[in-house]
Amino acid sequence: MSNQSQVGTQLILLVAGAIILYYAVIRPARKGTKGDLPRRVKASLKKKSVGQAPTIKRKVVDPNSPEGWSARFQGYVEQHFASRMVGTHCELKRWPADELNYYPDLEVVCTLPNEVRRIALECKYRPSLQDGFLEFAYDEQLKRYKNFEDVEKLPLVIVLGVGGKPESPAELYLIPLDGVYQPYLSKQQLKEFEVGFNDDFFYFFS
Repeated sequence: MSNQSQVGTQLILLVAGAIILYYAVIRPARKGTKGDLPRRVKASLKKKSVGQAPTIKRKVVDPNSPEGWSARFQGYVEQHFASRMVGTHCELKRWPADELNYYPDLEVVCTLPNEVRRIALECKYRPSLQDGFLEFAYDEQLKRYKNFEDVEKLPLVIVLGVGGKPESPAELYLIPLDGVYQPYLSKQQLKEFEVGFNDDFFYFFS
């Protein structure tokens, strides 16, 4: 065999050995480095990419807790208010769900001749008063509602159901938040905000 043939054979073996070394040793060792991220990391980065909304994990709520009562009462409010708004200049909408509970439950949008008026609604239900008072929210909730009004420049109204059942309350109240500074009201104070189930309460929104 000539020297030229020997050199060619050695070169081929050298290249083949380098290829085998790369795929058998070097490439596996590089997995998990910056150049080859694990699948779960890639998936995490993909979820955080710009323009992709995060997944909202809905919390499981006990239907017989205060939060559960209010959620059930919200269903009543949606049905009752929406049915009363048919054929009027107002419509009822839901706010988007969010993990931080920033948004209230509902929104009334009234299209008037010269403007569109929006009012946020937060639904609350309580079975009865306690010692002559009714606590409709916690301190932190009231602060959050006030902050929403300030930031969004929208009035927020507490829709409060009392007595009966969340799906069929005995009493109904519409409480503008701008006149409330404590998360509770006395029986006498509540009377100022009581509305009848068949009252024409659209004056409140227009």
